[in-house]
Amino acid sequence: MNKIIGLYRERLKGTSTATVTSLYSKHVPHNMVLLITRIALYNGDTANRNFEICVHGLGYDHIIDNVNAIGTLQYRTSRTMVYIRENERLHIRFTGLAEGKIMEAHITGQWLREKDLMIKTK
Repeated sequence: MNKIIGLYRERLKGTSTATVTSLYSKHVPHNMVLLITRIALYNGDTANRNFEICVHGLGYDHIIDNVNAIGTLQYRTSRTMVYIRENERLHIRFTGLAEGKIMEAHITGQWLREKDLMIKTK
């Protein structure tokens, strides 16, 4: 059985600009795996917006969830679970977000040692 060695919580927050409408989590460290169990996204715009949740670090952004039509100034939770390996991280893309709007994501998960996994990632 996979051994949980710690709980993971990370809050990502920023303000959109003309060129920045994304947030990135921290990279997963050496010999570790992160199991993401929940992501709460905040729409700081005055119009409904869409969001893409991606794993970044595979040479491209691998989309794992697309959260559509989050209402004005509201949170929406994605319960898509995904394992993130060493040197990968989450990339949250806020599509169509106006400049100067709050971007926020709350990420929850569990830390695992790669050597403890029943299924190897490499």
